[in-house]
Amino acid sequence: MSHTMNIWERIIEQQVQAETEIREQQFRFMPGKGATDAIFLVRQLMAKYGEKQRRLHFAFVDLE
Repeated sequence: MSHTMNIWERIIEQQVQAETEIREQQFRFMPGKGATDAIFLVRQLMAKYGEKQRRLHFAFVDLE
């Protein structure tokens, strides 16, 4: 079963990477950007949306 899942995972990973465009805002091993920068940005967005009492949804995807 684990061999089958490994093959399936590789197929899905290749498809996702082919369709994924890495942008500067994604903090994916970008020089000069780390986890603290991403956390700061998320907190700022949460505060701004909270002030306006609006919903905010996040999706975190780790392709590794």
